[in-house]
Amino acid sequence: MRFGEGSSGGEYLKHAEGAMDSDHVDQLVKRTDDAERSVRWRMEVERALAKVAGHLDLDADFDRAMNMALQEVGVLVRADRSYLFIVRDGAGVMANTHEWCAPGVSAQKEQLQDLPVSMVPWWMDKLRKGEVVNVPDVLKLGDEAKAEREILQAQEIRSVIALPVFVFDKLVGFVGFDNVRTTAAFGADELSVLQLLSKIVGSSVARRDYRCALLVDAARRHEAEKEVAGTLERLRRSLRGTIDAIARVVETRDPYTAGHQRRVANLARAIAQDLWLPEEVVDGVRMAGVIHDIGKISVPSEILSKPGRLTAVEFELIKAHPGVGYEILKDIEFPRPVADIVMQHHERMDGSGYPAGLQGGNILVEARIVAVADVVEAMASHRPYRAALGENAALDEIERHRDSRYDPDVVDACVRLFRAKGFRL
Repeated sequence: MRFGEGSSGGEYLKHAEGAMDSDHVDQLVKRTDDAERSVRWRMEVERALAKVAGHLDLDADFDRAMNMALQEVGVLVRADRSYLFIVRDGAGVMANTHEWCAPGVSAQKEQLQDLPVSMVPWWMDKLRKGEVVNVPDVLKLGDEAKAEREILQAQEIRSVIALPVFVFDKLVGFVGFDNVRTTAAFGADELSVLQLLSKIVGSSVARRDYRCALLVDAARRHEAEKEVAGTLERLRRSLRGTIDAIARVVETRDPYTAGHQRRVANLARAIAQDLWLPEEVVDGVRMAGVIHDIGKISVPSEILSKPGRLTAVEFELIKAHPGVGYEILKDIEFPRPVADIVMQHHERMDGSGYPAGLQGGNILVEARIVAVADVVEAMASHRPYRAALGENAALDEIERHRDSRYDPDVVDACVRLFRAKGFRL
């Protein structure tokens, strides 16, 4: 054991009574000095290990904490060099990741990267078994460790000790301490210190790997979320393009309502936003608004553009357009129930609407919004059978039927948009 230097605490015994035999006194002095050195050593060990454990446990910078730990313990056991190797058994390689060198001792870390574990079979076999590799004199290594002896001699290492680092019974690396200037052996006291260090390092590596796994997992989740968000946005753009194309087909057959669906969609979206509905609901309202009259594609164009009053038969054909629209859209996978909204946009809260005569809460909120927007836009704009009535007349109409035909909250939001917030069709 290489204890630290220090003055003798037993010198006073040399002045003991003359009756005491001088050899006996010398023995007492030696035992006292050894005991004091042992106490100082243990105190120094406890201080160093407490410092090492604290840094490895609390310092978020693993590399800095590990370098400090290797220096602290390397100085304590009077090694020339201390280091950590990380072993990736699955890949069959190991790498010197951290190193401390005493003054005047050359660093080796940069040369010891991605080394095949097969180059040191005897060494690795002992570590995998949980055994300590303790070589007091490299020159005396037997033939079973011939490969290790040649490698250590090439690095001018004269004595070395390596201790396995395990995480959950799996070998993940080893801590090593060597001497290049002497063949001083690492004794029992140094060994006990280094064994404690290897356990502390194992715990720290486990925590580091766990934190890294969490960070990697979080990064992967973030990238996946970004990719999903990008895909969804591309799908939304594609869907909007498809919907706009469908809307243009309807409008080419009914030039008097050109732009009607887009204006209804814009007003419906603004109402939904004013009601603080979720973004996906707002988007569904807009999509349904853009194609709410798609069912009119089944109505003869001469009826759509007829300047006079419709006959009962013609009006029945017109009233069929929500159902036709539903049939066209029902098999398309929209993110919101667009087909149902189209089906219900002529329903009324009091059950006076068509085609199913639904009432109140049986009508989707999106359909109630599109219904109000549709009425306001239709009355405010020009039609083949009449001139535009204007926005004020349209707002008066929905207010008049606020508690009967139309959802009161939707009416209030629509009126608020025009009269308080300056919305215009």
